[in-house]
Amino acid sequence: GIDASYRIGDNFRLYGSWNLALRMPTFTDLYYEGKTNKGNPDLKPEESEAFEVGLKYNTYFLRAHIAGFYRKGKNMIDWVKEKPEDIWESRNLEDGLTDTVRVGGGGGDLDPTAKPEVPQCYAANLYINGSLAAQLTLRLQEGETK
Repeated sequence: GIDASYRIGDNFRLYGSWNLALRMPTFTDLYYEGKTNKGNPDLKPEESEAFEVGLKYNTYFLRAHIAGFYRKGKNMIDWVKEKPEDIWESRNLEDGLTDTVRVGGGGGDLDPTAKPEVPQCYAANLYINGSLAAQLTLRLQEGETK
């Protein structure tokens, strides 16, 4: 893949990336057998291409970002069933598109005791796993309308 970024001033950075990926089916995808699931030993590897562009804002106490993401795949692996009474079966989907817009932020390396103007709860709420993000994903498969 290729990643590039451009710094705009002291706190903003514009970035973009393009990547190709190949994901092999897992053991579970291929061979798992259960009461409600059945693997598929004939699965092909997933092939995908992804683009992402975004803008990041960083200061000593706040990180925020907005990004757009597009991914197109071939032979995407998913667990599906034809009817509600059927069991889940892993299959290759011919085409898969994912469009995502992400908005998020996080408290960087903030020391709440050193910065009394920032409440303790800010760091605890926003710095869980590095960020707090809201994500909306729309997945369009061939023949599906939403």
